[in-house]
Amino acid sequence: MASAEERLMEWLRDAHAMEEQAEQMLSSTAHRLKDYPELRLKIVKHLEETRRQSIAVRGCIERRGGTISFIKDLVGKTVVTPQLGNTQDVSLKKWLAQNNLTGKVRVTNLENAQTLDAFKKGDVDAAWLPEPWSSRLVLDAGAKVLLDEASLWPDGKFPTTVLIVRTQFLQEHPETVKALLTGLVAAIDFSNTNQADAKTVVNDQLKAATGKALKPAVIDRAFEHIQITADPIASTFPQLAKDQVTAGIAKEAPDVAGFADLGPLNDVLSKAGKPAVDAAGLDSK
Repeated sequence: MASAEERLMEWLRDAHAMEEQAEQMLSSTAHRLKDYPELRLKIVKHLEETRRQSIAVRGCIERRGGTISFIKDLVGKTVVTPQLGNTQDVSLKKWLAQNNLTGKVRVTNLENAQTLDAFKKGDVDAAWLPEPWSSRLVLDAGAKVLLDEASLWPDGKFPTTVLIVRTQFLQEHPETVKALLTGLVAAIDFSNTNQADAKTVVNDQLKAATGKALKPAVIDRAFEHIQITADPIASTFPQLAKDQVTAGIAKEAPDVAGFADLGPLNDVLSKAGKPAVDAAGLDSK
């Protein structure tokens, strides 16, 4: 049975984790409210208070000889990702390697829809998932956020899903690609300007794919943790290529020069009256 001190430390760690999660959510919200200065000011004030509280709780933990580090607690545990070699799998294995946990943590792969049941049954101890599946674990299974990948990237921005097309297909069917991009940009606009309707559409599609819709609270939280944009953030591609090596997925980092031909996308954006996105010098070999 846990002692009173152990229960207190667990409570303090939970409190610190909640403060950190609140800080991440408020920071993200403040960024999105840049066009609403008065509301943003209130959020920033709340963010500053949350940061002070987080520091205070951390101080309580450390004065009692504790630590907020969860890294050592993962040794011997099982962590699930959606697919071998996919975005989350590479990110997890890179992070494990950087923290000297390769081989000390078991990594397995499950389809996103199966992860919740596995987590509830105790078959897996943690998961590195995209939205809305990470929100599902938090709200439907009581999981705790140990690490937000956004904290590992400059400005918290990194791509999880990028539309690509074979060069040959682009050359042979430019109008088809243009039509696809036009539809994509329109869908992104719809998602950002009609968020309530977008959430309904997403949930309807998830129900069609999995047989069950997600709770509105899960969809709401998921939308708070993503940014829907036409920008593939090409500047991250070289690092993502290197991450495959760090993660042990590939022996050599692929050459990404010429990988980001954003000309067709920028043509569509221009016609829609929107700014171009940057290829970060990866539009030519």
